[in-house]
Amino acid sequence: MDTLLAFFIGLAAGIVYYFFDYKKLTNSYRSWYKLTHKDPLPDDAVQGFVYAQPFSGKLYSAIFLAAVITTIIILTGSANILIQLLYGVFITVGLMVAFYAAPLIFRHAPTNVSKLKKHLEKMDEFEAEMKSKQIEGKPKPVEPPKPEPEPAKKPDADKKDDDWRKGIKDYLND
Repeated sequence: MDTLLAFFIGLAAGIVYYFFDYKKLTNSYRSWYKLTHKDPLPDDAVQGFVYAQPFSGKLYSAIFLAAVITTIIILTGSANILIQLLYGVFITVGLMVAFYAAPLIFRHAPTNVSKLKKHLEKMDEFEAEMKSKQIEGKPKPVEPPKPEPEPAKKPDADKKDDDWRKGIKDYLND
């Protein structure tokens, strides 16, 4: 495994873990906080194991996750354990970068998703409205617009007779 690969594994795992921590693990953190602290966490506080934590809290989580990932890599049959432990350091660095980059990535995601949801809901409402207006049976055929007849042009009296067929008939008949 290359050092950049280890860094990118940590980066990807950190972004996924940050999102999962923000969405799902805040209640688990509240239970953990009750277990390890004398005073309970305030009700209005929203914290996760990584979300809204200081540097030290993020570092502890990064070291724990890097240890889990490195253990999995070593157990899958790595040839050199010392090099894999060194790669664990790069995974930790990738996790820390991800923990600080993930809020920047997800900052605009909820607003864009909410706009998309509103648009999709409008489309669903429009589709339901169109289905409710549709009459059972065959839909009415749409008649194409009838072309308006063009008024006939009046021949000009001064115009020369340009009928070429007349000239050919005269030539052939002679």
